[in-house]
Amino acid sequence: MNKKLLCAALLGGLSLAQAASAQDFDDRWYITGSAGMNIQDNDRGTRNAPFVGLGVGKFISPNWSIDGELNYQHPKFDADQDLSWSQYGVSLDFRRHFITEGRNW
Repeated sequence: MNKKLLCAALLGGLSLAQAASAQDFDDRWYITGSAGMNIQDNDRGTRNAPFVGLGVGKFISPNWSIDGELNYQHPKFDADQDLSWSQYGVSLDFRRHFITEGRNW
């Protein structure tokens, strides 16, 4: 009888612990990625170039996150295709997320 009562109490305690942890926000670190096309100015004499980016971020509250990203592109000159340069970029973003409570997707 005591074993059954103890098991029932433990199972009840476990179910309450799960309900309490569901109210916290997810503050784990995440990885971001991006890809796109950089449209170059015609006066510069360079061709449009694809770019890629990689970053990391973290939620600091249920609706706000902060992340940083590095990006890279490699445009070429129109006149001489052997000449080129590399462009690097850095961004620091604060994001406001419009997440509704109880969203399942």
